[in-house]
Amino acid sequence: MIKLSNGHCFEYVTASGALAFDGRGWPWEKPLVWSGVIQPGLFTNIAKTITVLSQQGNNLFYCVRFLPSGVINAVAMRNQGIFWWYEKIGRYIDRQKESLVASVYFENEPQMQAMAAILNKVDLVGVEVNPRCPNIHLSPYWPCCEAIVRNCRDFKKELRHPLFLKLTVEDVVEQILPKLEGTVEAVSINSVRWKKMFPTKISPLAQVGGGAVSGKITQPIVWPFLERAVQTSSIPVIASAVWDFEDLAKVRSLGAKAIAFGSIHMLYPWRPTSFVKKEMEGKK
Repeated sequence: MIKLSNGHCFEYVTASGALAFDGRGWPWEKPLVWSGVIQPGLFTNIAKTITVLSQQGNNLFYCVRFLPSGVINAVAMRNQGIFWWYEKIGRYIDRQKESLVASVYFENEPQMQAMAAILNKVDLVGVEVNPRCPNIHLSPYWPCCEAIVRNCRDFKKELRHPLFLKLTVEDVVEQILPKLEGTVEAVSINSVRWKKMFPTKISPLAQVGGGAVSGKITQPIVWPFLERAVQTSSIPVIASAVWDFEDLAKVRSLGAKAIAFGSIHMLYPWRPTSFVKKEMEGKK
């Protein structure tokens, strides 16, 4: 379990974007939420990443493909911007009723300051910064490990909420996490770039940048990275690539303090809720 500086405790997470921009589910997931197949209240929900200005990104219906035990997507940061998000979602969030973490991306200091000012008005349990999404071009504002450390420190100075950091398996955790102890309160793990996952194969989404892979298929890459992150600093790490019930015990044995469910919602949307309820029953 992870306990944040604001007192919020959590063990189960829906990864960024799994349940839309509000943590309550995408339109096509609503029937599953209404029927109880998906129960957002069991999780701390990380919203889909937002930017300051609207980003077109790619359309969900042509940039997602299913793989054996996984998903490849090139959705990128498709969103209508933080001002839209605040007016439609953020201003109505009540932390006593729902546990939402905003996920954000910014490309310069003025954007960072503008985002912090808006997020500070929202009753969130935390904010995740997602600086190196595998589906976007690398920004000059986030070119290296030193920039990640500097920008996270600067962002936290502006932000009243606990800060999460989302890393990719290509980040050098040894050069990042020890320097962010006391700044970042939890680390999450991104999907894996297609070229990192399959360096000799052409992606079925090559026409939109190649995309990124998530799910069980990424465990041989993601779980060693998880273990490295755990061994590098005292910042608690949220596991990803969990696919089967037995995986919960496996990632905990690697040192994970919380467990995220992401693309599994696309193929087996009932599993995250059933896994959590099964564990809760077993603890009684």
